[in-house]
Amino acid sequence: MSFKESPRTRKRIRQSTLGLSPQGQPKLRKISVAPDDNDRGAWDHRKGLITFIPHAWKPDAIRAKYGEDAPIKVAAFDLDSTLITTKTRAKFPKTPHDWKFVFQGVANKLNALSDEGYLLVLFTNQAGVGNGRITDLFVKTRIAAIMADVRADMGAFVATGKDNYRKPGTGMWEEFAQSIGGLQLIDPTNSFYVGDAAGRPARPGGDKDFSDSDLRFSINIGLPFRTPEEYFANKKSEAVSASNLKGFDPRTIVQTASDVTLLDGTTDVEALLTKSLTPPDVAKDLIMGGAAPDERPAAQTMVLMHGMPASGKTSFVRRHLLSRGYIWINQDTMQTFARCARATREALASGYSVVIDNTNPNKKARGRYIEIGKGCNQGLRILALCMKTPKDLAQHLNIVRERESKGGVQHIPVVAYHMFLKRASPPELEEGIDRIADIKFLPCFSSEREQYIFTRLT
Repeated sequence: MSFKESPRTRKRIRQSTLGLSPQGQPKLRKISVAPDDNDRGAWDHRKGLITFIPHAWKPDAIRAKYGEDAPIKVAAFDLDSTLITTKTRAKFPKTPHDWKFVFQGVANKLNALSDEGYLLVLFTNQAGVGNGRITDLFVKTRIAAIMADVRADMGAFVATGKDNYRKPGTGMWEEFAQSIGGLQLIDPTNSFYVGDAAGRPARPGGDKDFSDSDLRFSINIGLPFRTPEEYFANKKSEAVSASNLKGFDPRTIVQTASDVTLLDGTTDVEALLTKSLTPPDVAKDLIMGGAAPDERPAAQTMVLMHGMPASGKTSFVRRHLLSRGYIWINQDTMQTFARCARATREALASGYSVVIDNTNPNKKARGRYIEIGKGCNQGLRILALCMKTPKDLAQHLNIVRERESKGGVQHIPVVAYHMFLKRASPPELEEGIDRIADIKFLPCFSSEREQYIFTRLT
């Protein structure tokens, strides 16, 4: 059930103030419910993110409180099931005021942290805003009501989509750091993050955690992690550390000397690929229908990539093949097999080498291109390159590229991986292939930022 946002209701909410907290205590400071601006800070909206930045976080105020270079201690919290829960015991709140603090004394503890010099901030995923289940006003009203019960200034960052802002992505943390003057001002050793999604199994007095996104988020941003029970109720048995993390961890990927291993033991890419004379931009020219130059490769080759979605096929092609003049054939780009087939015939008829950058899962899929190739040139060399990327790593790369593209690259559903593995059969020489090579995924970074993006937990 979503909060009805009629003009009359919106006006009443914007003009109202809370006389008492949900616990019946006098409110320490008046605050209008969900205004765009108020005496404590300002709301801001952008695609995928809602923020509340306290006026106390302005650069002059930060410098006055902490000094020019003094490190800032941050006390960061998740929202639902960490600070608050529903009064109605429903899984999701039915109104913006259906909430109560999870533990006794939460407001007092937050105020004490502020008095000790901590900066208070909320990080919460609220996908319901993005999918239309609730409104942004609904979320803002809840957060404003909570802030009315806390004397201390507190910022809030709300991820509403499924991009890098959403935990365990670090977009909200980076926006927070920018709002106070930069990451260099934060003291990570003496800061901490509290969240309930820690990947814990069912236990006496507690259900199984729905995910481990809060634990992963704390690792990504480099802050010590606490569970709500551990922090607010002093239950040491509820403590969780990074060693409890389950599932894929990209930090364990070890870079090796070579990402190519041929069946005959060769590891030199140059020995594997025939260097052609075609300039690298010919692939774009042919795909877009432009005229190609007259250069011809010394030995015409068709490379068939083989591997599950997001396994690194296109990255390998760009790094090793396009620079050697291979014409890039990709059905995600060309959309239909008919267009791919036509582009393949045109390139081969003009004397160029081609790379078929599709999943090419089985003999039937590969056979269509082999037939086209042999029809154009009986002496065509056929090379199959098999990406040996584990499924967990491929799914990690899938999430990374979707988040970093901010939706520009479509997310590949899990079912696509199951379908590939169900249909997949490795290439064999009997298919008319001259040589087969296994390609191990090798992370190559051109900057520290790229390495940071890759090694974040997803």
